[in-house]
Amino acid sequence: MIPLPRKALRRVDEYIPGEQPQTPDFIKLNTNENPYPPSPAVIQTIKNFNEENARRYPDPLCIRLRQYLSEKFSLNIDQIIIGNGSDEILRLLTDAYLDEDDKVAFLNPTYTFFATLAQMREAEIIRFNAIGSDLPIEIAKTSAKMIIIANPNPPFGTFYPPEIIARVCSVAKKTLVVIDEAYVDFATTNCIPLLKHFKNLVVTRSLSKSYALAGLRVGFGVGNSAIIKNLFLIKDSYNINALSQLTALAALKDYKYYAEKIEEIKRERTKMRESLIRMGFDVPESQGNFIFAMGKNPLQIYTALKERKILVRYLTFPKLVKGIRISIGTPKQNKKLMKEIKDII
Repeated sequence: MIPLPRKALRRVDEYIPGEQPQTPDFIKLNTNENPYPPSPAVIQTIKNFNEENARRYPDPLCIRLRQYLSEKFSLNIDQIIIGNGSDEILRLLTDAYLDEDDKVAFLNPTYTFFATLAQMREAEIIRFNAIGSDLPIEIAKTSAKMIIIANPNPPFGTFYPPEIIARVCSVAKKTLVVIDEAYVDFATTNCIPLLKHFKNLVVTRSLSKSYALAGLRVGFGVGNSAIIKNLFLIKDSYNINALSQLTALAALKDYKYYAEKIEEIKRERTKMRESLIRMGFDVPESQGNFIFAMGKNPLQIYTALKERKILVRYLTFPKLVKGIRISIGTPKQNKKLMKEIKDII
């Protein structure tokens, strides 16, 4: 007889990532990747990676990467931890701070991986409906041990200004407030400066989206040094491989390249939203590298686009079945997408 896993795993809602096609002939607009390649500095770093780099263990503390981030954000190095994507930082936080039956609060809808993590810790989930562009301040008034807010919040891309997040941190003084800023480089500002004022705040970031390093899996978390120390206690010894550490550092140093690409993505985001609205879709304003288009039989559009070798994301959750989420591609890809949607409808 095969032993059963622990009971939490038996009833967890598995997080299902976006489809990864096995052939290169798709226009892939379903997983919010950067449509542009990494910077030339990153490519050169990969080319310079040699047998000695591969033979040795990587730096378990990611000192060079953390030192650069500490200077970039005016933080102490002990306030920073590097993760295998920001998802690992989120997992470390829930593992470190949630016990069975603790309460964790987040928005609905939001990144569905939050619920998977909470269920793995057997925590009680409290959901607050995200209505339009307003953050329900009631989320700060619960007895939750942890609040997780994606900002911008998928799948709509809603952004909550730092002053609103500050109010949450201030009201929920005894609660760990986690702000997941995976898409924040496509927004107008961010919450890292709030760390100077709130010890109960942690901000997570990803290099998968704006830095085009999704395949190398690097993210980081910043917060009070006592919180970060607890994450170091439970992280894998060598959680970030040597190549990922080197390329992440090269990418961060080459921000001018990425800033230009980010601005191009934001311009395309505006154009796509306006085009879809003219076609009759309801498209909330987004500050991510994606938009959510509602109306016009979304499942039919998703299926027809896939037949035409274009992947977008159709989400089957009750609040989301009326739309499709579309990652922003290159101008050429976006033009092709708009033409095909117009033909379909």
